[in-house]
Amino acid sequence: MDRIERAADVIAQQEKQITRKALFESAAVAGLSVAALTAAVEARGVEAAHDALPPQADSKTIRVQGIYEPGTIPGGVGKKIHKMADVAAQWQAKNPGYTIKFVPNAVIGAGQDEAQWIKTQLLAGVAPDIFNFNQENAWPDGDKGWYYTFDNFLNQPNPYVAGKPTLWQQYAFPDIVKGHYGPDNKQYAVDFDMVEVAVFYNKDHFAKAGITRIPQTWAEMIAACQKLQKAGFQHPMIGNSWRLADWGVDIIFDQLFKPFVKELQAGITSNKNRQSEQYRTYVLPKAMCRAIKMGYLGPDNPRFREVMKVLYDWRQYFNRDLGSALGSNTDVYRLFVTEKGSMMWDGNWNVRALRLDPLIKFKIGSFYLPPITRETTPFAAATPLLACRIGGIADAFCVSNTPVKNGNIGHVLDYIHFLFTPKNCGDIAGEAGQFIPNIKGAATPPGEEIFNDVLKRPYTIIKNTYWGDTQYNNELRTENLNYLNNGISLDEYMKEIGRSQASMADRYIAKYGWAAEARNWSPAAGIQKHPEIGRAGSV
Repeated sequence: MDRIERAADVIAQQEKQITRKALFESAAVAGLSVAALTAAVEARGVEAAHDALPPQADSKTIRVQGIYEPGTIPGGVGKKIHKMADVAAQWQAKNPGYTIKFVPNAVIGAGQDEAQWIKTQLLAGVAPDIFNFNQENAWPDGDKGWYYTFDNFLNQPNPYVAGKPTLWQQYAFPDIVKGHYGPDNKQYAVDFDMVEVAVFYNKDHFAKAGITRIPQTWAEMIAACQKLQKAGFQHPMIGNSWRLADWGVDIIFDQLFKPFVKELQAGITSNKNRQSEQYRTYVLPKAMCRAIKMGYLGPDNPRFREVMKVLYDWRQYFNRDLGSALGSNTDVYRLFVTEKGSMMWDGNWNVRALRLDPLIKFKIGSFYLPPITRETTPFAAATPLLACRIGGIADAFCVSNTPVKNGNIGHVLDYIHFLFTPKNCGDIAGEAGQFIPNIKGAATPPGEEIFNDVLKRPYTIIKNTYWGDTQYNNELRTENLNYLNNGISLDEYMKEIGRSQASMADRYIAKYGWAAEARNWSPAAGIQKHPEIGRAGSV
């Protein structure tokens, strides 16, 4: 299916009418022919001849997408979930005439990006009222007016909770939420529950390979992989491109660069996430641009090269097929439960399936990634650093500009308050059994206890594939996968990533007006002045 057909399908799934203006905008951004797109949507029964959509101010339907969809089976195991519908019915009883409509999740084909799918709907003016979306995906488009921002709402009392606390007071992990202010210091979502990652391992495989304890260092983890291979287990590790190229870079970068975080941050504290203790070492987008220009994150820095070398060496113990650059490989869970792999590096969304799957005949344990020591690389700190947290927000409730335009925003926000009571949040998250509720007083689902501890760790100092704009993120994912799959050498990768980083820094410097300061950002003032940042054994 070509791009015109995909764009037309997105529009047709949502509406039966669309304005010419919206069609023009959709076609312009996607680089499509207006005539061709018009023909495609009309062929799907969508009227495209209106100069304006019919008034929607009296609309009393709130559309919700991607959030604990009733009738689905999370993880494909167990009973269908229904708590979200139950809570919606309770809210509807308190608000006669209003209806909560659950919109089916998008069906995303291989190689397609869910972020772009929802942005197409936002551009066309047909987005759901409430939808699940990473806040970082909204940041590059914050100036387009597509999203409701929650800065005031987070400080409003919740009328459905005793004592009427604000959401800031209700949050179980407020420091993590504070880390999700955008570059413009705005909050683009309310955060319902938490995600974290771990290594799930087959205890029977470990016993057969003679592994008697959980790996305490990175070198021990690699040695465990080698023992598993020697014992006949072909894939010691199971994961996909997203895990390695995103999370993997974040953890390894944090391990090798954290001793130099003050120089990377350079006192840049304008973003509100500086309020958060867990994010006090986070390198903000402005500081990232500076670090690139100063040569700290440049392709010529041996420490930066070492991050990707350690990642590549680890990758050799993973399954051969990592899937696409968007991480669409669905074989990770299947390979693990059919015992084709011994360790699965993945998120807590697997807990429900691992707990309920009747086909699993082996014992399962879990552990977090261990620290990197000098046994692995001379660039590691002499005193090993605790591996950082890379998870955070799971389901983030974004609100489009649709209810703002049709007058429903008050009721949309009231419905969100109703969802965020301890009982409702606990019932909804507990039934699905995949994530940890982010509301005080809501029960932690069975099997998720380990992740509560991990979520208390300091956050990674960077988010490799989220700090930049959409163009940069897509380039980075493609370059990372190409390198990890032997498509290009480390030298070639460094050249490509260097070009992408430099262009990204230039775009943000121009967009946010940092040009005057950036005149002083140069390798001469950076890596050449602080060569210890690029030198092995310097910390």
